[in-house]
Amino acid sequence: MQQVMRLPAIGLAFFLCASAFAEPVPKSIRDSFMPGQTKSITLDQGVLKIALNVLAVDEGTYRSIAVAAGCLPIMEDRRLAPRITRIEVLNDIGKQGYALQGGGKSCVALEPMNREQSDRFFAENTVPCVAGYCQ
Repeated sequence: MQQVMRLPAIGLAFFLCASAFAEPVPKSIRDSFMPGQTKSITLDQGVLKIALNVLAVDEGTYRSIAVAAGCLPIMEDRRLAPRITRIEVLNDIGKQGYALQGGGKSCVALEPMNREQSDRFFAENTVPCVAGYCQ
């Protein structure tokens, strides 16, 4: 009986340890979204994960959200840049989407670019997310 009781306690301990690594999402990033637009926004070990209330994320939506909600707050407050190593824009169940490698550093690099340069930059620094894994 004692072993059965220990299993939930062990599971709870692992959950609490994993949750301890999550960081609060900066207010400027949280405020970038309209109510109901997102399912969740988390910052965990440098990865900003934005889960949208959509079944699938296309490249246009990913890029718009990555720039408007991820990068603009970083461009306005450069102190956020080192905290964010990747920006993931995912569907409502977190299994499909795209990720901007480099996170805050990529956002800072994008700021002076024109449209053609940013198109090339996104093509080189975007990875697809499939089955919850961003390559």
